[in-house]
Amino acid sequence: MDELYSVEALAEELNVTTRTIRNYLKEGRLKGKKIGGQWRFTAEEVSNFTGHDRKESLIHHFLEEEKDDTRALFILDVPLASIADLEEFVQKVVAHYNDVYDGEKRRFQYQLTENQIARFTLIGPPPYVLGLANFINKLAQEKATH
Repeated sequence: MDELYSVEALAEELNVTTRTIRNYLKEGRLKGKKIGGQWRFTAEEVSNFTGHDRKESLIHHFLEEEKDDTRALFILDVPLASIADLEEFVQKVVAHYNDVYDGEKRRFQYQLTENQIARFTLIGPPPYVLGLANFINKLAQEKATH
């Protein structure tokens, strides 16, 4: 049987209030089922709502894959003012990644969250993860001062 999420568990998972979850239900943005008078959500319903398939995420792969060497996972959230800022920021990060860090056992993913935050997920050997994380952080600090 699939794992079911309660309103409270889903609110905590998504970092929103239970009222927000109920508003999403009322607006039709989130689908769920009432079981015993309480809303419940399957992983598929959550994935459809968030647009993320948990089994396809880098985090899931990192946690599930066998490791034959030391690996690291790092997530950075960078607030940006607009989609244009995101595109410019990501172009700089991708160019740096391709020039310096491209290679096996190194993964890099980015997405824009609902709150205009660029989320970067880095997986690989610790020197790679820390190096690229430092580059992204420095770039974000430069962007904030301009």
